[in-house]
Amino acid sequence: MEISEEDLKKRLDEAAAKAREGMLTQEDVDKAISKRVAEIKKKHNEELEDERNKAKMSAEELQKHELEKIKAEKAELEKTLKAKEHSEKIVKLMSEKEIDTEFLDLFSGISDIDVASATMDKFCEKLKSKVNAAVDSKIKSHVPDTNTGNSSNPNPNAAINNQIRAALGRYVDGE
Repeated sequence: MEISEEDLKKRLDEAAAKAREGMLTQEDVDKAISKRVAEIKKKHNEELEDERNKAKMSAEELQKHELEKIKAEKAELEKTLKAKEHSEKIVKLMSEKEIDTEFLDLFSGISDIDVASATMDKFCEKLKSKVNAAVDSKIKSHVPDTNTGNSSNPNPNAAINNQIRAALGRYVDGE
């Protein structure tokens, strides 16, 4: 089987295009390096400026500057700690209400725990009602209604059907 020169060139071009898809161009590399160098220069200049300012300060001013820096770090740590504690409270509430942590994003943005709890209660009510409706529709389509029929010839499976309905109802209602 012989391949024409045009066909060969076309296949080589396609192969080269596929290879280039996963590769960075020199321009991409240059941009990434330039960006990183700029970040490092900025950080270095900030540190250098801070050191120059410290050199100009008196001992008392230097202590005030360091104290302000420590206070800012403390405030950031406290903020992080509060966020973590809040998240833990939300997860604990979810656990108590038997809500899967898959839904954490729905509640983590609520800052007031009482509001979060009320929202979780509403969520559970809505979810249970939707589940109950879905289960009822499935049961009705698969289990014959025992309330209809001839009273002189009751359905022999009526007792079993009622037990199934009761068991499913307890499962869905969380009993």
